[in-house]
Formats: sequence, C-alpha cells, structure tokens
Amino acid sequence: MKPLQKIFDRIHHHLRFKYHAIRMSKPVWLLTNRKGRALFRNDVRHNLNAIQEKILHDLKKNGIAFAHITEIISAEEWLNLQSYLKSRLQNPAIAKQLNTPHHYKTDAEDKYYNIDLFDKVRLDLMHPTTKWALNEKILEIASVYMNMYTKFRGTRMWVSLPIPEGSKAVASQRWHRDVDDRQLMKTFVYFEDVDE
Repeated sequence: MKPLQKIFDRIHHHLRFKYHAIRMSKPVWLLTNRKGRALFRNDVRHNLNAIQEKILHDLKKNGIAFAHITEIISAEEWLNLQSYLKSRLQNPAIAKQLNTPHHYKTDAEDKYYNIDLFDKVRLDLMHPTTKWALNEKILEIASVYMNMYTKFRGTRMWVSLPIPEGSKAVASQRWHRDVDDRQLMKTFVYFEDVDE
C-alpha cells in the first residue's frame, strides 16, 4: 500500500469512529430513534410465544440465544432458504471460488475466509432471505428486546471456509466491536450443523 493511501486510510478510520461515537451517543441515539420508541410504547400487541420468550430471555441474560430455525419459520420457508442456497452454490462463479485452493493469509484485514453467496439484487420482499429477515416472529423478538420498532439493515449469505487449526485469527475472527448501532440484533442461520 502506498504511504499516502495509508495516511488517508488512518484519517478515514479515525473520522469514521469519531462520527459513530457522536451518532451513537445516548442523546443523539434517543433523538434519532424517538419515532420507533414511541410507536412501540403505544402498541399493546407484544404477545410472544414460548420460543420467542425463551430467545428474548436468553438475549437479555447472555447477549446470545440459540434456537432451531424451524421453531421460528415454517418447514416450507426453511426449504425455500435451502433451495436458494443450493442455487447459489451452483452458480459458476461461486463454484469456481469454492473449488480454487485458498491460501490462508496471516495479515489480512478482509474476510478472505468468507465467500459471498448473495446475489446483488434490489430489495425483493419475496426473496427467501428477505422473507427470513423480515419474519414477524424475528421482528417481534427484536422490537421487544430493544423496546422500539427496529430498522432492517440487510442480509448476507456466506460460505465460511475452514481455517487450518492453529492459524492466526484475522479481521473479524479477532475480538472486535462493530460500529453498527448502539443497540442491534443479528441473526445467524447455519445451513449445516456446527459442532465448535
């Protein structure tokens, strides 16, 4: 990387964090989210089912919760998500990436270990990943967890490549703090069982 580019990147990084510190300060955050908080307070329809209550309890207690996906969405919706995944894996460009030997980087700042499967299309409310992200049960959990109506930020779908044991952690594999928002809830769906 050129020296001037390094300087620019450092300044940009510093300014980005300063902006987020101001944007996420409590007074500014309360001001920018006042409508979602007021609408939520005035809505009395916050009836969660048993699995939603369990997820909410675990989120509040541990900051993380686990559930089987079919406890949240229907078997048909789960099959649609799986079908979409299979169709993306059959895409020639993605198949080529998956079949290319990967060299594990020790100084990488990018997520070289993830292959992005998401097709870059406009927001489609009928798209399986959008339907998952905007599922009413998930939105209800998020809203009650945050005491406000939440904002949808987007979806991603990756294949995470196995990293050799003992490899140095890089990028988001290291402990880090996202600067997305003061409060947020992310959902992760594993299409294959993960034991560790």
